[in-house]
Amino acid sequence: MKRIAFTTVALAIAASAWAYAGVRPPSTLDRIRRKGVVRAGIAFEPPWVYRLPNGRVAGEAPEVLQAAMHALGVDSIEWVPTWFGSLLLELDAGTFDVIAAGLYRTDERAARVLFTRPTLTVATVMLVRGPDSARTPTLEALAARTDGRVAVLAGAVEGTLAADAGLDSTRRLEVPDILTGVAALDAGEVDALLLSAPSILAIQRARPGEAAALAVVPLDTTRRPGLVGHPAFAFRRTDRSLRNAVDDVLGHYLGSPAHRRLLTGLGLDATIASSGADP
Repeated sequence: MKRIAFTTVALAIAASAWAYAGVRPPSTLDRIRRKGVVRAGIAFEPPWVYRLPNGRVAGEAPEVLQAAMHALGVDSIEWVPTWFGSLLLELDAGTFDVIAAGLYRTDERAARVLFTRPTLTVATVMLVRGPDSARTPTLEALAARTDGRVAVLAGAVEGTLAADAGLDSTRRLEVPDILTGVAALDAGEVDALLLSAPSILAIQRARPGEAAALAVVPLDTTRRPGLVGHPAFAFRRTDRSLRNAVDDVLGHYLGSPAHRRLLTGLGLDATIASSGADP
């Protein structure tokens, strides 16, 4: 929290100085191009963001951002890890310039930040203990059970999806990261973990010898369109020129052979989105 307060004060002082001098302050895009480095907020959630054994940050969001920034002549990215639920707060405070964490575009978030076009279209699924899969065929079935509980990532859209299905706050366990959610499921504290399909698949790949212990329950996206998510990069609303520059690059990169090779290497088979950025 001290990091956010200090950054906010520093930005306010700098803005006042430029205004006093009667000069238009340089934009965030100007500063990034001048210094050759962009600060990106991340939250670890494979396959969107993870760290390799050698310490390098990898994943769908970081690697697509790297390709976009390279096209803009910026080859240095300062990764700023935080909790998923703190991403928007720290972006607003100026701790970093862009969120690169598989953040879904929602109307509520779009009123607060600027999104690029989505990089993928992905479904939401449930992860349950293997023996319980027959008892929990749908999210609504879980909600109908008086003792049914679900774990969701704090700040993620899955919390809203669970609430809309009838799981009130007493039956939703908000966790700071995926590992905590899986641990809660393993311990029987919850009956299901609600996440994007790629994240659930990443969990399964990390536990190859436990296929029978955990089961994936697909959810009916035709009846509930909200179960389909659109991850994108997010920027402060004052940084429209930066958002536009990144989005223009994505318009050429997404769906290209290089992008498809990246997705294949990450084990992603999600549908590539093609819609443009927000106005």
